[in-house]
Order: sequence, then C-alpha cells, then structure tokens
Amino acid sequence: GWHEKIGSIEVGKQADIVLINIDDYRYKLGNHPLRTYLVTGSSHDVDSVMVAGEMLVENGQSTQFDEAVLFEDYQKAAQSARARIGGPK
Repeated sequence: GWHEKIGSIEVGKQADIVLINIDDYRYKLGNHPLRTYLVTGSSHDVDSVMVAGEMLVENGQSTQFDEAVLFEDYQKAAQSARARIGGPK
C-alpha cells in the first residue's frame, strides 16, 4: 500500500539514497562493486546520503553538524569523565 510514496525514484516520492565512492583500488579488482562493498566496504567509502529527499552527508561530510565541533565536545567530555573516575589524562 506504499507504492504511491516509495518504491521508485520519482518527484514527490520519499527517497533514501546512499552513494558509494568506488574509486578505491578494491572496486577495480573485480566486476561486482556491490559485492566488493558488502565484503570489504566501510563507512569511509560513503560519499553522500539522502534521506526523504534531504541531503545528510555530501562529499563525505555531514550537512547536519560540524564534525570538528562534535569531536572537540567529545574530547572535553572524555577528559571530564576520566578526571571524575581517576583514569589517564
């Protein structure tokens, strides 16, 4: 019952699309890029992600948040947690 909203790439339909960068040597060794990705691929191979028509990742970078700021916040939180539990700095 969802065929009017999903199931094909058309104007007005919901779309979740993941673009994989297959320029890596692993993808050039065989003739089955999808199989290669399923066996050896990782998130590092993802170039772009679109969910419900909204670009979430473009050229390997999040469009939703600044990854440098997020990593900085993570480092501060990790240092704070280590200080509270007496772990290494």
